[in-house]
Amino acid sequence: MSTKFLALRLCGVLQSWGNNSEYTYRNSGLFPTKSAVLGLCCAAKGLDRGSEEERLFLERMADCPMISIALTRKQTAGEKCWPVSVRRIEDFHTVEKTKTASGKSNDNAVITYRQYICDADFFVLL
Repeated sequence: MSTKFLALRLCGVLQSWGNNSEYTYRNSGLFPTKSAVLGLCCAAKGLDRGSEEERLFLERMADCPMISIALTRKQTAGEKCWPVSVRRIEDFHTVEKTKTASGKSNDNAVITYRQYICDADFFVLL
């Protein structure tokens, strides 16, 4: 029996890993979520959202364990070296033409808040 692994390095200056987003506030976790990583895998495989191929892939991967490890990024200047701290920032977006809970059109712009983490670097193993 052989075991297959997929190792990924996710490094970026602006990331968002939604794990508990409701209504107008979209927060970000400090680590990649499994659903986000599998979504990236689906995109890399060229699977259309909502397609049968996507459903089958996600079904096969549902029981697959995932581990993510935060890597410390370092900044250097000459001979000095220090860790770059991961920061969480918040931004806002305005959204037009939303619908109310009853399904009616809302003519007013809605403000939503989004969290992002900055300068994060992760090793992910599926």
